[in-house]
Amino acid sequence: MISRIIRPLAAAAFAALAVVAVSSATPGPAEAAVAADKRALCKPGMFCIFGDTGYRGLFFGSATNVPNVGTATAPFGFNINDHTTSFWNRTNRDICIYADTNFRKKMFWRVNNGTLVVGPVGAGRSTSNIGSDTNDKLSSFGPC
Repeated sequence: MISRIIRPLAAAAFAALAVVAVSSATPGPAEAAVAADKRALCKPGMFCIFGDTGYRGLFFGSATNVPNVGTATAPFGFNINDHTTSFWNRTNRDICIYADTNFRKKMFWRVNNGTLVVGPVGAGRSTSNIGSDTNDKLSSFGPC
């Protein structure tokens, strides 16, 4: 008699634990969206850089010129120097990106369709992949 009561209770308890384990391991829609695409962190007036393609990975954004992204205060406490693969210019001015600190050695970049751009990142422009030739080389951004 006891086994007829315990078995169904044990099966129900195991099923409940399985649901909890799956729901805690799977991010909800809000967490998945932020993890996948951090463009929401890039506010109007900022130039934002991301560590991975598709505006993912490490993030840093600033409304001012940044002579050294390695010493700038990133919002999550990490160094994004030489870790940039995508960016978004949400300012109303052209921004140049540089391979060296203190705005030296202008870099070229690729538009999302792969076209090479030698020059500034125009206001409102972005790329989800800077291109393999300049990937992970950005150290400063600012005046052109």
